[in-house]
Amino acid sequence: MAIGKRLFGHPWFGVWLSCGALAAALLWALEGWFAPSWALFGTLLAIPLCSFSYWMNSYMGGSVAAIGGALVALLLMTGLAAVVVGKRVKPE
Repeated sequence: MAIGKRLFGHPWFGVWLSCGALAAALLWALEGWFAPSWALFGTLLAIPLCSFSYWMNSYMGGSVAAIGGALVALLLMTGLAAVVVGKRVKPE
């Protein structure tokens, strides 16, 4: 919200930007699980969840939490893929 207030003069634009970031994170996460065309289809199905729900019309931050969930899903996929392939990265 602070970015929206700073760049556009109203905090609602920050909510709008977070919904856009949710769409990007969701597409990125779904591309880890599915082909790019199916990932785009899944993202387009999820857009109304953010655009036409209370997430867009309140300052509760629902889309920020959903971004976290999408990134965790991507992390699970990349971690699972590393285990299946056998190239697990060990922390130093």
